[in-house]
Amino acid sequence: MLMRLSFVSLTGKNKQKEISMAPKKRTRKKTSIVFGVPIVMMLVLIGFFMFWLKATTLIENHVDTTTAKWKEIGIDFSFNKKKLGGFPYSANLILEEPSFKMPSKSGGMVIKCSELKIHISPLSPQKINITPRGNIKIKTSDHFDAPEIKLNHDLLAFYISINSFFEITSTSLELKNLTAKGFRSGGTLKIEELKSKISKLYIAEASFQDITFNANFSMKNMYISKKLGIPIGEKIEKLIIIADILGPIKTNDIETGLEKWRAKGGTAEIRKVQLNWEPLKLLLSGTIALDYDFQPIGTLTGKSIGVFKTLPSFVETDFIQPKNASMVKIVIGKNATERTKKGLSKTNLSLSIQDNILYIGPVKLAKLPIIDWTFGLSKNIDNTKEHKQP
Repeated sequence: MLMRLSFVSLTGKNKQKEISMAPKKRTRKKTSIVFGVPIVMMLVLIGFFMFWLKATTLIENHVDTTTAKWKEIGIDFSFNKKKLGGFPYSANLILEEPSFKMPSKSGGMVIKCSELKIHISPLSPQKINITPRGNIKIKTSDHFDAPEIKLNHDLLAFYISINSFFEITSTSLELKNLTAKGFRSGGTLKIEELKSKISKLYIAEASFQDITFNANFSMKNMYISKKLGIPIGEKIEKLIIIADILGPIKTNDIETGLEKWRAKGGTAEIRKVQLNWEPLKLLLSGTIALDYDFQPIGTLTGKSIGVFKTLPSFVETDFIQPKNASMVKIVIGKNATERTKKGLSKTNLSLSIQDNILYIGPVKLAKLPIIDWTFGLSKNIDNTKEHKQP
């Protein structure tokens, strides 16, 4: 009996010890949580601060280096003042009253807006978003009587993607519901949606058979006022361009890089050009290059609908000479395949560009304006004179 009682008493003491020790363990857990949560939060906050500091420094450095490079090729970029923000959720650099002035033969294009926001998120640090705020004002010339075009928009954003070596891998543009007013003629231009993207493919020792850049452009529902002198309908329902650039281009020195690319046989393979501009529809593909004067040269072939019906409008607006239109009718008539339900003829179409002249088959269609490369490409090219190929 004494042995049983002593055993029970011993087990009872053990239980008391276990019971008395249990609350102490809970207290330690609570203490560790109480002190641990603030430490974790502090570490996270420090991490966000380090990201924010690095990202804002990166943005400021890019703005400074880009401004210096632009100045070398004649682009004057300035702003009133800059301020940093967005901590801790993002890194923002806001430039107040930024202004771009670009060289041109007409005296220099000027672009202004109230603010320019440059944004990097910690969730996608390799993507830089650039969005202008407020109305955008564009003067095609710095002459005092030049019209000022005002752009209103729901969305206008530029996106720049960079890799771990801080090299640009792609640039994109997206806009929605843009309206342009202030043209000298009093007309209005509206774009419901536009997207474009240029991607750079990094290939070691790329040849001129390798794709080094890819370009995609799409536009939906562009409305153009008749006052702007358009030849046919006021609505461009769709425009899609998909192209690949073959051959390496040194983007760190675009002037010499593009000249070498052209000289060594670089080309742009146009995978698709789709245009729906009622009643005209085109679906083309082909190859474009640059000639000795840095003007486009090449051929596009494919299908067309409604060329016959649109020719009179092109003649009335002086886009095409009457004698050229007559010859085009003959060429297209020979290539006509069938008619649509609306009575429009479907034709095989071949367009070519040479010496700044657009051809349909062998027939001269129209004289194209000379592309002014004064902006940012070659200082050795004088586009103010008429050039002839040797």
